Amino acid sequence: TRDLHLGGKMTVKEFLNDVRRQHSRVEACKERLKEIEMEVLSIKSPQLGDKIQSNSTRSLDEVVWRLEAKRAETSREFIKLMDLQDKAEALISYEKDHDRWAVLYRRYIINQKWEEIAVQMHLDLRWIYRIHGSSLHDLENTPLKATIEM
Repeated sequence: TRDLHLGGKMTVKEFLNDVRRQHSRVEACKERLKEIEMEVLSIKSPQLGDKIQSNSTRSLDEVVWRLEAKRAETSREFIKLMDLQDKAEALISYEKDHDRWAVLYRRYIINQKWEEIAVQMHLDLRWIYRIHGSSLHDLENTPLKATIEM
């Protein structure tokens, strides 16, 4: 993660937003992986009696190599997301108020949009924003923050 402040420490909000950004990165990798898989499936295999050129074998090898490379990249990004989410869950668990905990958990672990959170919790969107803001403010001062490598 990033060092944004003079003291070398991120705010809780910056850290939790990094978790959301990593989730988006994983989703983008998964989408690209699906595209590559579809491309691989669309490659025609040679039919009996077709002339087989060595460059077609090489290009198929390259496609398979690229597919495996994208799978490995996606796995690395997913593992990074899980590590960040573990740290975020530890931080969020410090919140003892159920509604405040739920807003943070839904936003940063489940990766829900604000509107989804409001609907799921049967609360007004503006109230969700207020709960979120006060939760972040309080977590900023928690001793647990100092123990989590952000």
